[in-house]
This record gives sequence, structure tokens and C-alpha cells, in this order.
Amino acid sequence: INQILSYITGAGIVGTLSSDDLQLYTNNSEKMIIKTDGKVGIGTSSPAVALDVVGSIYSESGSILSDVFGGYSGGSVTLTTNTGGAAALIFKTASTEQMRIAGNGDVGIGTASPAALLSLGSTIDTVKLALYDGGPGVLYGIGVNAGMITFLAGGAYNGTPQMVLNESGSVGIGTTTPAYPLDVVG
Repeated sequence: INQILSYITGAGIVGTLSSDDLQLYTNNSEKMIIKTDGKVGIGTSSPAVALDVVGSIYSESGSILSDVFGGYSGGSVTLTTNTGGAAALIFKTASTEQMRIAGNGDVGIGTASPAALLSLGSTIDTVKLALYDGGPGVLYGIGVNAGMITFLAGGAYNGTPQMVLNESGSVGIGTTTPAYPLDVVG
């Protein structure tokens, strides 16, 4: 067991008297280590980076931040799974899954099983992808509704689209029920 140096000179200091790692144990088992190079391991005795945690990290009301977002250059934030590529990276809010990146790289928003590079789920919405969102009544986007792709320009979220492409390949402009390959009303 390492000797612990502890004294008070206006501030407490805990450390080792030699060039040994500082190990923290509970129930006769190492739970955390601070290596002589400054790397901290929680759940691992050999941290590979500044903070290496084996297990889940939980933050009830905080955030995990990086200086990358503070205007400093040269860094990046990497989120990864370490299970050979089969695991998904899942993003949740209020315990509800909102988005996932599957092990194969497919991204799902509104679906836990993305079947394409980007899958926006199975809900029917006049606008699923807003190209411009100027607030209520000012949406420009693409959606899906009852067997058709919808195009909305300047309308409300669930407003009537200005153009549709149905599953038969017919295009309707000014109508949501094209009767011809190209049906223009108005």
C-alpha cells in the first residue's frame, strides 16, 4: 500500500510520497486510479486517455463539455462504442430515444431501426425535413403523407402541400390527388 501524504497548509493535499500511482479502493477492490502521468482511470487500472471510464457515465443535470466548443482550434469530440462495430450510439432526452447511429453508420431520427443512410422514421408528416423553418406558417420542406412525398413552401407544419409525388409516379402541382402523370391545377 502506498503511503499517503496529507497535511494542511491552507489547502489539503493528498498524494503519494514516491513515483507510485494513487489508487482508491473500496471493499478491497480498486475503483479509481490516478497514474503518475496524470491519467485517471475509473473502473480500469490502465487509463489510455486523460479520463478513462469503464462503465456508464451519468449526469442528472450537467453536461459533458469540450474546449472545442469554446473557440479553441485543433480539437474534436469523439463519441464511440467499443464493441466491434455492432453497437449503436443512442441519443436520448427524458429517457426517450430521439436519434441513433447504428453500427453500420445508418442514422435514425424517429426510428430505432434505420434502414437507410438517413431514416426519418415512419410517422406521416406533411413536413419531415424542414429546409427552412421561419416559425408557424413559414415552413419550407419535404414530407410523407398517405403514399406520397409532399413539398410545402411557406405553409404551416401540417398544411396543404403545393406539390406532391405519389407512389404511381404522378406529380401534382396545386393538387394532392394528381389524375395524370403531371397534373397542374391553378
